[in-house]
Amino acid sequence: MATSPDAKFTEGHVSYVVNGETLQTYYKLFGSLEGSKKRPLIALHGGPGMSHDYMLPISDLSLPSYGERPVLFYDQIGNARSTHLREKPKEFFTVDLFVNELTNLVSHFKISEYDLLGHSWGGMLATELEVRLHPTGLKSMIISDSLSQTKLWGMSSMQLVSQLGDDVKAGMAAGFGDPVKYRAALEKFHAAYGCLVRPVPKEITFSVLDQIFGDKETGEGGDSTVSINM
Repeated sequence: MATSPDAKFTEGHVSYVVNGETLQTYYKLFGSLEGSKKRPLIALHGGPGMSHDYMLPISDLSLPSYGERPVLFYDQIGNARSTHLREKPKEFFTVDLFVNELTNLVSHFKISEYDLLGHSWGGMLATELEVRLHPTGLKSMIISDSLSQTKLWGMSSMQLVSQLGDDVKAGMAAGFGDPVKYRAALEKFHAAYGCLVRPVPKEITFSVLDQIFGDKETGEGGDSTVSINM
């Protein structure tokens, strides 16, 4: 999962004002937006509640051997390196919050034309951007491993869970009501149906588990606010 040592990037934060409050969106840009002959690709991570880290292999597109396309990653608000929102009520977390964050990022970098790659929830976010705002700068979308209906996704997930042990079934049923058991169940679930690479790359463990659930034994140090409220 590590990026190529030849891949050059810049990183920082972009201010995002919501209801008069200034929040910060973390970004990591591979390649350069200035003078590029290729439209940038903006990567939208899954969750809601994960981070961009597990998508980093896409940064290879910024290398000369892959066409030198700028690739822009970011951690959606409330997650990882962006402003955390633990104190916000459930009503604060809307699809518009994340759609507007994306448009704010595009505006900040003065990107006139771009492509989107949305994975899982990120695919839903890309679709919502299009149907709500019809941005003229959006030229194409790649929707990867996303879903068209939450109910069918839930049914399919439970079919997979049914093939695993009772501890996984109990942990998935408990959800965030018992975060330690839930994390352990998700770890086994993803080991069976998600990433089959061994050892599991640290970027995946961080994105999917650590930065949400925190310490593996106690559940301390993570932030599941977005995952719970969305």
